[in-house]
Amino acid sequence: MPITDSIKGATANAAEQIQHSSRDMAHETERAIRETVDNTAEQFGEQSNRYIGALSAAVGEGARHLRDEGYDLSADTFDSVADTLSRSAKRLSRAAPDRLGSQLVGALREHPVITCGLLAGAGYALATLLRYADDAPAARRPPRSREGFPSPQGGGAAAATPTPAAGDLR
Repeated sequence: MPITDSIKGATANAAEQIQHSSRDMAHETERAIRETVDNTAEQFGEQSNRYIGALSAAVGEGARHLRDEGYDLSADTFDSVADTLSRSAKRLSRAAPDRLGSQLVGALREHPVITCGLLAGAGYALATLLRYADDAPAARRPPRSREGFPSPQGGGAAAATPTPAAGDLR
């Protein structure tokens, strides 16, 4: 019987050591993964801050260009977008890296319509900025009438879209 008891004791001791080692390895692995995620999130935050800051500067430059061209209302809108981007970049740099992803997903889920609207507005603003950003924007821009509205390309009432005949209801 004493051999059986010693084998049981050695087996229990070995199982306890394996369990303790496994726990230590799990904690070490969890710490390493958490450290990697934190470093990656911090790098992402820094890069995002740089990119958003550069985008804010580009939108601000577009606003100045639009104001120089006489588009004050559009320039005001671009200034507002640039200010919002700048504030977002500052807020992003102060945010806790591990919460950014969950906050973003939460905001997208809570406000999908607003998110789509903001993305559409940003796309329109960027397209407008790129449209007028090169050296010769007047070559692509339609001629402007005295009232500030684009004039018909043909140059008068003849260029307007013809109205259908009285019996034509296509």
